[in-house]
Parts: sequence; C-alpha cells; structure tokens
Amino acid sequence: MSTFIGLPSGGDLDIGTTPILNGTDQRVLFQEGGLLDEDDSFKFDKSLGRLTLEKNIADRVEIVIKNNVQSSGANESQGCQLTFLAGTSLQKAYIGFDNSTNGGGGTGHMEIVSPKGIDYRSTGTYLGYRHYFSGGFGHVGIKQASPNGQGIAMVLRSGGGGSTLTEFRQEVAGSTNGIFWRTIGQKHIFGRKNSSDFTWMTINASGSVAISPDDPTAKLDVRAQGALSTDVVFRLRNSANTDDIVTVNGNNVMAIHNGTAPTANLATAGQLYVEGGALKYRGSNGTVTVIANP
Repeated sequence: MSTFIGLPSGGDLDIGTTPILNGTDQRVLFQEGGLLDEDDSFKFDKSLGRLTLEKNIADRVEIVIKNNVQSSGANESQGCQLTFLAGTSLQKAYIGFDNSTNGGGGTGHMEIVSPKGIDYRSTGTYLGYRHYFSGGFGHVGIKQASPNGQGIAMVLRSGGGGSTLTEFRQEVAGSTNGIFWRTIGQKHIFGRKNSSDFTWMTINASGSVAISPDDPTAKLDVRAQGALSTDVVFRLRNSANTDDIVTVNGNNVMAIHNGTAPTANLATAGQLYVEGGALKYRGSNGTVTVIANP
C-alpha cells in the first residue's frame, strides 16, 4: 500500500524535525506523479545500514542501472553496471553486463570484477563448503572436504611463494579414501590420501616416470610391492586378456610364458620365445636355437 503526501508549490520539507503523517518507518521517500510517495518494497534500516529493494509478487522484479560501459574505440557499447566502493583505498568492484552495439568480441558477456579476487562461498555449517575463484597469484577451488573430511575438493593454485606452490589437486570421497594429482615444481605427483599422503606415481620435469613412492632415477623406475613370487612388478597380457606374455615378480624372477613359434624372419632382429616350456631363439635367417630345455 502506498501513501501520498502533497507538496505545496515552492514549499520546503523539514527533515528530522517534522513527522510525516501516515508514514511508515524505514520506507524510502521518492517522487511519483508530482507527489512524495513511499512503498513497502523500498526500505532503509538505519541501524543496520541496509537498503532493501524487494517485492513479494510472482512477477520478476528487475534492478537496472544503465551507463556507458565503453564510449570510444571499435567496441562502443551500452551496458549496465552495479559498482561497489568501500574502505579508504577507493578500489572498486562491480558486476556488469556488456551489450556491444558494434558487434565486438565482448558482446553479451557478464563481468564480475574485483581488484582482490572473488570469493564465492555457501552458507553451510562447515568451512569446507566453499567455491572460490581468485586472481593475482591465483587460486581456483571447489571444495567440500575440510574440516570434517566429507565431499570432494578440486584446487588449482599457482605462484605467490615459489614453484612449490604450483598445484593442481583432485580429491574425492573425503580424507579417508581420496585421490590427488599435484603439480609441484614441474613435477606431477599422483597418489592416494588417507590419514597422510601416499604417492603412487611421479613424473619429474625431465619426463622420467616412477611407479612407486620414490622420485624416478631412471626413465622408467618401478618398485615392487613386495619380495614374494606372487608380487607382480611388471606384466604384459595378450589382447584377449586371457594369459600373461611376460611377468617380472618381486623375487627377481622373469617369466616368459608359452607362445606360438614365429613363422617369419625379421631381417633386422632376432626373436626370443618360449615353446612348451623351452626357451628358444630364432635368428634373422630363420635358424632356431634351443637355449634351455623345459
């Protein structure tokens, strides 16, 4: 419900001394049809410093602030922008929409700009319920893991404190059963997170790969999971995935499994194979030599 107050021609309106008859506290006054008006959709709470513009109706309510986003150059455009200014540094943050009139590359894009980055977070109970995107040295995070260890975390972080702070990390299923991929100092680390971090594989800056908790000391560096004959360090399987071709076990034993004898020669190589448990070698001219009997 609106309340109107007639303004006499050339008259003055006293502020802070004269009550507004039939007025309602916290409503903001504005001119409507030549009269001073107020409405329950436009309020200001002085004690909280809060300005509220809302309407409890089913139709859409819009707040539009129009201004020239850019008025010169090849990308002259009209847009809308809501600007925020706080503190003594006079740094501005704004939300804007660019609707270029000349068909420039920025046509129709939404901008959210802040000089110190953007922190978008939910109002969940735990600090871990947050999504944040930042600028400068950079930090992109989608996280629901800390402090209760539940949910999923994906973090991109770079710079700010040396190369060791460059990181991409993906973590799922909380801290009790998580996986991660980190990039630290041009080194990629893949692993599992439980009560602490366990590295599964590392690729260093020179391209060497270690399948173990260790850094690679060879182009391919593989550590056995144990010292038993049943602990497989390396295995090649056939295309049907029904049998092993070559296996290397944790007790320093290499096994070449039975195969079909080759029928063709390789002009630049010899062929080593096992047939019926015997280790054989076929040379480039077709000569077959039995190296060890079954």
